[in-house]
Amino acid sequence: MGRPTHVLFALALLCSVVAGAAPAAAAPAPSAFAARPAAPARAAAVTFAATELLGRPTASSVALNVVPDRAADAYVQYGTSATKYTKRTPAVSTAAGVPLVITIGGLKADTRYYYRLRYRPHASGAYLARPRQSFVTQRAAGASFSFAVQADPHLGDTNTDTALYQVEMGNVAADRPDFLVDLGDTFMTEKFNRDTQDAGEDYLAHRAYFDIAGASTPLFLANGNHEGELGWLRDGTAGSLAARCAKARQTYYACPVPGGFYSGSATSEPVTGVRDGYYAWTWGDGLFIVLDPFWYTTKKPSDGWGWTLGKEQYDWLKATLAKSTAKYTFVFTHHLVGGAVSEKGAEARGGAEAAPFYEWGGKNADGSYGFDTQRPGWGKPIHELLADRGRAIVFHGHDHLFVKQDLDGVVYQETQRPNLHGAGGSGDAAKYGYLSGTSLPSSGHLRVTVTAAKVTVEYVRAYLPGDGTNRSVAFTYTVSGG
Repeated sequence: MGRPTHVLFALALLCSVVAGAAPAAAAPAPSAFAARPAAPARAAAVTFAATELLGRPTASSVALNVVPDRAADAYVQYGTSATKYTKRTPAVSTAAGVPLVITIGGLKADTRYYYRLRYRPHASGAYLARPRQSFVTQRAAGASFSFAVQADPHLGDTNTDTALYQVEMGNVAADRPDFLVDLGDTFMTEKFNRDTQDAGEDYLAHRAYFDIAGASTPLFLANGNHEGELGWLRDGTAGSLAARCAKARQTYYACPVPGGFYSGSATSEPVTGVRDGYYAWTWGDGLFIVLDPFWYTTKKPSDGWGWTLGKEQYDWLKATLAKSTAKYTFVFTHHLVGGAVSEKGAEARGGAEAAPFYEWGGKNADGSYGFDTQRPGWGKPIHELLADRGRAIVFHGHDHLFVKQDLDGVVYQETQRPNLHGAGGSGDAAKYGYLSGTSLPSSGHLRVTVTAAKVTVEYVRAYLPGDGTNRSVAFTYTVSGG
């Protein structure tokens, strides 16, 4: 089976990036893609299949993932000054095409650090320098900061505009958020590449886009239904699509590791190790929770009750909410755990109208209460846990448009696609069960600014030249911290 078109395009884009050329349709390129000075031919032979991408930031560390095209050595210089590096990591080595993962540690909380990657061909010549980048460690309670959210890139779909996606990622980079959360249906292996043994090509291909902002914006991933990490596709072997996709994600992305700064699963899964598909952390005044309704749904759902977090993840969620003292709660999930059932089956569509049902809200399809029967001994449905806590926003995707809704003091934010050309998704609100709130078409990202006084959510539009005003704000709302 040949490589999908979207993989070939992304790899071509990566080649143009590492050669120093900015994508033709993109917004002004961030510093990660600035032209590099001429270098001796021997050292310049190292290029990158994927450039710097940060992940799993904590109060004292951050991880860097970069993929050289040949055997290479590399280390990172870093410090709190933009003009002087006072520390460096040990040099590490890797083979061609194998990611280098470098942990930058010993950092102070709530501090901006500047860094640059130094690299060379393995055991050969002088080290060259990549452009300077920066990142921020865990914010203190009361500190102001921003983060970004996007959903459903659908790389490879016929309605995905890759040039628009470059523009959107450039917009994210221009905002300089502390991090970006992607809500899934991103790598699309389950839809397009299910039978290939190398799921990694889809995960590597997407680096052409994430790397535009990722050198200074750590990335958090939530799984979608097209990622392949589906419970009904795993069988405990390395050859299952679920295991291959999980391993590919862990290879090309620095995902949070539960334990310590991040909480999450304590169970080690066959082949893939400790499950890292759901996790939580605190940043400033916010509690951030990423959910995974896929890995533990072991049978493909035929009705809304078929979707589940599983008892372990549910108990973790309940305990995480109970013990947190953070002012705001931000929940990220590709779709609700249950959602609306359409003529196509248990597609888990919808937001506030769907929230009262199944594992998320507790009701059966006929409106009767079924949680205690369907989930005996669990306690409260997910929506009730969030409503009890207050000041919560649920960011969900799956339905490809912007819809802001409120239910029992909880905001349900359906998150638009970043790269759907034109008025994409504008006619799907009622089709997917959205009968209230404010709905707008794709494309763009959400800019979320957190202060002690309030949370401000802005829908930042992405447009190609001639289609609209790029980086214009289409809608804004706030959640009071009072």
